Amino acid sequence: MLMVAIAPFAFVGFDNVPQLAGEFDFSPSKALKLILFAIGAAAFIYLAMLMAASIAISEAGHTFDGHSWATADAIRVAIGPVGPVLMVIGVTMGVITGLNGFMLSASRVLLAMADARMVPGQLGYISHRAGTPVVALLFVLAFCVVTPFFGREALNWVVDMTSAGVSVAYFYTCLCAFKAMRRTAAEVRDGVVLTEPRTSPGWIAFKSGVAVLGCVLSVVFLALLFIPGSPGQLDTPPLIALAIWVAIGFVFYLSRRRALNATTEEEMDRLVLGEHAHAKL
Repeated sequence: MLMVAIAPFAFVGFDNVPQLAGEFDFSPSKALKLILFAIGAAAFIYLAMLMAASIAISEAGHTFDGHSWATADAIRVAIGPVGPVLMVIGVTMGVITGLNGFMLSASRVLLAMADARMVPGQLGYISHRAGTPVVALLFVLAFCVVTPFFGREALNWVVDMTSAGVSVAYFYTCLCAFKAMRRTAAEVRDGVVLTEPRTSPGWIAFKSGVAVLGCVLSVVFLALLFIPGSPGQLDTPPLIALAIWVAIGFVFYLSRRRALNATTEEEMDRLVLGEHAHAKL
């Protein structure tokens, strides 16, 4: 149950794809395929690594007791001294690609929020030379450079806190998807949308069911994190960090509430989705 409670954090990397969606020049269906492929590829790589280590350890498992990195030792036994070197290279590349992906997605999220007037507009500044949100990138960079100096324990607090935040995001996303499916179903009934395979009653019911399941699982994750006595219950430091994070978000909301309330739905679509907002919708 402890592993299940922090599972939402483990899936954070895969949402880089939709966070970068503002720069895609292909259909949303292809983005979905990219996400599914990324999850499948990651599962295959992790299972292959576990399998290789398990096969090596099964022959001499007792020799790795107390080692800080038993997997690398197992690979060394299997293929020689080059094994740990390959492991270090693989892990390093994994960290670098992860950092690169998070930097890109985090800066694009800030860009989208700036376009939607949810954060100060300066974060949406685009470099004329590079065509990138340079202020948002520098903001994310400054935040990430400072964070490691708080120590490993503080990073664990961020991981635990993120599991709660991501669960809320999953719930909100699934709820929006469910409401969108209900709206599509009503339009199909009224003849506004022509019945196609993707708007057939069966397909709409299936996607609605997936959305409801996502909402239920999100609530389960949150329950594991917050119910007293739960194996995954958050400790006091992550709860304090989460409270501070929520307070910062609330302050940002209050500072931007007037601008948000003054923005019409059509204008918000144009700001967030661009000139072809209605076509994309």
